[in-house]
Amino acid sequence: MNDKDKKNITEEVNLLRNIKSNNIVRYENYFIDKSDANLYVVMEYCSGESLEDYLELNRKNGTLL
Repeated sequence: MNDKDKKNITEEVNLLRNIKSNNIVRYENYFIDKSDANLYVVMEYCSGESLEDYLELNRKNGTLL
């Protein structure tokens, strides 16, 4: 991960941290796995269907969001 990548990741995490909305999944935390240099972002758990399932159901029913 180069310096530009680190800067972009930091900006993205800070943006997620500051978003407060009932319509957006809440950011919880992040961590970097040093063994493979992957960044993991921990988000709020959303019960129920996936967004894909919800959109498919609306498409089949002919309803709009």
